[in-house]
Amino acid sequence: MTVVSVEVVRDAASLQALRAEWDALVDVAAGATPFQRPGWIVPWMENMGIETPCALALRCGGDLVGLLPAFLRGPDGDRTFSLMGAGSSDHLDAIAAVGFERSVLDAVHDWLEETRGQWRSCTFDELGPRALLRELAPPAGAHARIDPQSVCPVLVAADGDFEAVVPRPQLARLSKARRRVERMGELELRRRDRGDDLLQTLHALIALHAKRWELRREAGVLGDARVRRLHEDVVNAFAARGMVRLYSMHMGGTPAAVVYGFREGARLHLYLQAVEPALERLDPGTVLVGFVIEDALREGVREVDFLRGGEPSKYAWGAMDEANARVCIAA
Repeated sequence: MTVVSVEVVRDAASLQALRAEWDALVDVAAGATPFQRPGWIVPWMENMGIETPCALALRCGGDLVGLLPAFLRGPDGDRTFSLMGAGSSDHLDAIAAVGFERSVLDAVHDWLEETRGQWRSCTFDELGPRALLRELAPPAGAHARIDPQSVCPVLVAADGDFEAVVPRPQLARLSKARRRVERMGELELRRRDRGDDLLQTLHALIALHAKRWELRREAGVLGDARVRRLHEDVVNAFAARGMVRLYSMHMGGTPAAVVYGFREGARLHLYLQAVEPALERLDPGTVLVGFVIEDALREGVREVDFLRGGEPSKYAWGAMDEANARVCIAA
């Protein structure tokens, strides 16, 4: 039997010190996403004001073989054990090296059983269909339930053929939209994954996003300064690993649309997009997303995850639902 020890990380500095090992673990974990990386979780923790994490680092022979990036929230006597990243992240889970999945789950189960006095419930949000924590057994005397949560439409392109994978009606719509925007004058499609103008492109997305929400007399998720800082930090962290993808469409030198995402292995995660409201009738979003998908397939991406939300525009590209779930454990 594989012996896995549990180290509880209860301060931000100690969690930061794990970053190199943590990234290396994600590199070899099956099914991990950008939302399990320190480049996402640490900025989330810092910008959301989580000063005392309760992360479980799982080791075998000194090697980091698993990690549960979690924290305790709520007043003493009524505390909930939750995953860091909740709310902002589309896919959450524990992380385990290949071959250590069962040992990591057993160690988490044992730790929860030993610490029953520290928490009243556990809530693990946005677990994908293959998430480890779906298989976590509750401690003795506790009960668990799995509730449906978000859907994440995913476009699968096994052979990388854009025209074969995108439905014909959407190809026709894309062709018409391209002709419309090209008639308006100078058109430029750009991809940014590193360089000094990454943040400039992110800020263009934030500005376009704000315009849309102002029309609704609402702030939108990027109206929160903490969230804006989170994404600035994430862009910087992921750019260093070649993971960030910022695509923009300019018409006459002016941003008309921006798409923001992350590449992890053969999957591209499209986190957010924004369009200039005054140009929406030209359908620049379709033109840019078409460019994004074609570019991603050329560089070896075989799955495009549109992330949370069942908007019709995602299914128009041929995406099919993957269902997230919430696991709740009550003492």
